[in-house]
Amino acid sequence: MSARSLYILLPALLILAGIWPQILSAEEPGPGFSCSAAKTVTEKAICADKELSSADREMNTLYALAGVSALGYGRSNELEAQRRTLKWLSDCATVRSGSLTECLRLTYNSRNTELAAAVLLRAPDEALTVLRRTDPGYAALMEALQMWASEPPDANWTAPERSTKKRGLLLF
Repeated sequence: MSARSLYILLPALLILAGIWPQILSAEEPGPGFSCSAAKTVTEKAICADKELSSADREMNTLYALAGVSALGYGRSNELEAQRRTLKWLSDCATVRSGSLTECLRLTYNSRNTELAAAVLLRAPDEALTVLRRTDPGYAALMEALQMWASEPPDANWTAPERSTKKRGLLLF
């Protein structure tokens, strides 16, 4: 069977399976709330902006990861900070200077950086991805901290197998 035949046959099979229309109409995911139920100016602005929608999803993901304390015992202390952030997001609609979008962007950036730092040891990949984007200088420091914390307390930092990590830590 030739490559050209596959290009014709594959969409036909997907149409028969009922999947092709879903592939063609796939939309980017929205924020962590339903945009069809958006009522406030703030909610509508978040739904209208892909970056803000992504930041909202990211905040929800990080907040879920931060639900347990950093020590792994009981709930974290993030609930109050999350409520405060949600109020600040809502208050962006009444900001007199600057734009609503910029206020939302700065608020999400700040909160997502805080949450990423809170989940660094529990979910380093997710945390460092956010930190590298929101605050690259801080991300480098947090990455060194995570590297150091991932080693056993009695780690021999002169051992050859740790030379790469040690070199990364010495860059600071």
